[in-house]
Amino acid sequence: MFKYLILLGLVFLAACSQNKTKVEPEKKNTNTLKENIFNPLYVTALFDSPNNFGPIWNTDVILALKLKKVSLYVKGGRYKNNMSEKLTYSFNAAGKAIDFNHFLYNNSTSPFSNSGFTYDSKGFLEKIDVFKYMEFGNVPPIFIRKDSAKTVVITSKNNNNFDSLIFYPTIENPKLIVEIVNHKVNSAEFLLEKGTSLEEIQALAKTLDSTLKIFALSEKSVTYLENDLPIESYRLGMNWNKQEKSKSWEYNENQQLIGFSERLHGTLIKNIVIYYDDDNLPTELVIDRKRFIFYSSTK
Repeated sequence: MFKYLILLGLVFLAACSQNKTKVEPEKKNTNTLKENIFNPLYVTALFDSPNNFGPIWNTDVILALKLKKVSLYVKGGRYKNNMSEKLTYSFNAAGKAIDFNHFLYNNSTSPFSNSGFTYDSKGFLEKIDVFKYMEFGNVPPIFIRKDSAKTVVITSKNNNNFDSLIFYPTIENPKLIVEIVNHKVNSAEFLLEKGTSLEEIQALAKTLDSTLKIFALSEKSVTYLENDLPIESYRLGMNWNKQEKSKSWEYNENQQLIGFSERLHGTLIKNIVIYYDDDNLPTELVIDRKRFIFYSSTK
């Protein structure tokens, strides 16, 4: 009888085990990032020494993710880890980029280009030290001056001459970018909401010169924005008429940049495709068929 009781007990336990509610594994939280980690307007600067205006990373995202370093590297070289090229950015505790390094390992293990960024007491970028640019040293620093109306990036040249890049009102959200070369307006880019008329573009230009004479010989373009993001650019003719499309941007459902292209007289001269993981962080950036792997670190 005792044996039968034990047997009945085991059967009862087995039945209870089968009826027990299954515990599903906790699902990974996806879609953690729903904004761009860098400014789409300046995406091409990711792949070159960003000395023309400074860092282009989204400080809020870098700070929220507690990133200390971001690397973009290309496989296929003779260097360790099979890398042929690498670009790195390091960030401080405020999420601001503090240095940039570009390595071409097939040539050397030392940086091909490297720069450092200095900030003032309010956290605004004030100077870029160019320690090396394309293997050239002794490159003069770039100075940044900021007020309530504009940000000016000053590049020194020979004989105490300077070229300037002026962002109205800020680098982060410009409405007008003017390039001054040899004391003349070399180019002007107007950044306005989609649907803005050419008369409104001229009205913005007239805030700098009511006669528009300073823009007569300059290259002019308009970049249209949608939801504060650039979507397409057009060149403007001598009489301010809209000509061929020069740039275009594409975004995913999270408004993150997935594609950028630039054309010159109809010929494709720049093409960038960006891939993301389940957390919406970039995994790869393909520029003109060169595949950069995106790697970020919190250490």
